Amino acid sequence: MFTHTLWRQHGSQWERPPSSMETVHNSMSVGLRDGDAAHWIIACGLQFTFRGTDDEDRLTARLQRAWAELRSRFPTLAATFEEDKVVYKPPLSDEEREAWVQETFRVHPGRNSNEVFEKAVKTPYIHLHYFPEARYLVLQGTHNHLDGRGCFYFFDALFCALTNPKDVRLGDEVRNLPPTEDQLLGASVPPSTRQIQIYQDIVDSLVVENPIGMPVRADGPPGPNLRRELHLQPGVSSAISSRCKARGVTVTLAWHAAVILATLKIQRRALGDQAGTNWSSFTNFDLRRYFPGDFDPRQNVVSTYSTGFPFNVERPMELGFDALAKHLHHAYQTALDDEKLRGLFAYPKPLLEFFAKHTAPSSTPVLSSIGIVERFLHREYGSEWVVDDVWIGNSMLSPEIETFLWRWRDEITLSGSCNLSYYDKKDVDRFLHEVRQELLTGLGISV
Repeated sequence: MFTHTLWRQHGSQWERPPSSMETVHNSMSVGLRDGDAAHWIIACGLQFTFRGTDDEDRLTARLQRAWAELRSRFPTLAATFEEDKVVYKPPLSDEEREAWVQETFRVHPGRNSNEVFEKAVKTPYIHLHYFPEARYLVLQGTHNHLDGRGCFYFFDALFCALTNPKDVRLGDEVRNLPPTEDQLLGASVPPSTRQIQIYQDIVDSLVVENPIGMPVRADGPPGPNLRRELHLQPGVSSAISSRCKARGVTVTLAWHAAVILATLKIQRRALGDQAGTNWSSFTNFDLRRYFPGDFDPRQNVVSTYSTGFPFNVERPMELGFDALAKHLHHAYQTALDDEKLRGLFAYPKPLLEFFAKHTAPSSTPVLSSIGIVERFLHREYGSEWVVDDVWIGNSMLSPEIETFLWRWRDEITLSGSCNLSYYDKKDVDRFLHEVRQELLTGLGISV
C-alpha cells in the first residue's frame, strides 16, 4: 500500500499536499473563517437503541472513548487544511488527546439533530455530535475531510469500537495516515497533455443551451440548510429493485432518469414553453471500486474517495424513461475509464476555472447515490447496540438541490438537501414526490 508515500514529517507534525478532490473541495472554503457557513459541509446522522444498563453519563463516556480510539485508527479525523497542505499533529500527551475529544465531541441535551445541520458551519476538524434524548449521532465536517460512504464506514468502526474497545498508544496513529485517491489510482503527477485535454473537454461539456432546472423562490443571500426525506415502503422498494433487475438497469440509473424527468416537469409547470430542454449536472462516483485489490475501505475511512462527474442529456423528454435509463447506463459505463482515472489530477484546474467564470448559479439538481447502507453498516452490534435510522445530507449555499438515494432496512429513501433561501419544505417535498412518481410510472409499478 501507499500509506506514507506523500506524508512527510516536519518537526512534530506530518504534512502532505492536497489531493485532486481535496483541492476542489478546498476551493469552496476560500476566504472563509471557522464558524462561517460553507458549501458542501457533509453531515451523516444515525439513531440508535441502547440495550445496555449504563446510565447516561457512562454511555456518553463510552462514546467519547470510542471517538478517541478512532482517532488512532483514522488520524485524519484530526487533520487540518492549511493553505496548500494537509497537516496532522499527533497528540504528545493524553491531555492533548483529551483536549481534542472535548473540542470535537459535542453533547447537545434538549436539542434536535437537525439543528446542527441547519446551522452547519466550517470547523477545522470533523465533529461528532451527540443528542442524548433521541439517541442520535451526527458526524459533520467539510467535504475535503470525508465523503458519504466514508461516513457510514465510520459509524461501522465506531460501533465496533463500542462493542470491542481496544487500547491505543500515543504515536501509533501515524502509521495509519491514509493514502490519497490519486495515489491509489496511480494518477499521473503532473498530468499529461492528453489527460489535461480530456478533463478540459469534460468541463466544457457542462455548458448547455436552455438548461433544465428547478424554479427558485428567491435570489438572496444563503440562509439555513434544509433536509427532507421521502421513504418508500419495503414492498414498493422491493418492486423497484425487481423491475430494475428485469430491465437490466440499476436502481441508481432508474432514479437518475426519474430525477431528470421530474425536474423538467416541475419546471414546465412553472415556466411553460420557457422551460429548459437539456440536462447538465453532476453525479457522484465512488472511486473505491477502482482502487487496488488489497485496499480495505474499512481501514481507510476518513478521506475523500469520490468525485463528481458531469452528465449531459439532450432533450430527455423526447427519449422517455426507458431510453433515458439506457442512455445513462452507457454514460455511467464509460464515465471513468483507465485514462480518466490516471488523469484525475488534471480535473481540478479546468473545473475551478469553470466555477470562476460561470458565476450565474445553476438550479439543476446534483445526484449522489449511497446504495444499500447495509453494505457498509450493520443493523446490530453485539447485544447492546441497534442502529434504527440513518440519513445523510450536504449544506448548500447555491440554488441546487442535492438529491440522495439510499436503501436501509429494506426501504428506499429519496432525500434532498438545499438552502432555505431558494426552496421551502413544500418545494422539496413536491420534488421528491415527483421523482417517486416518475420512478414508479417509468418502471410500470402501481401503488
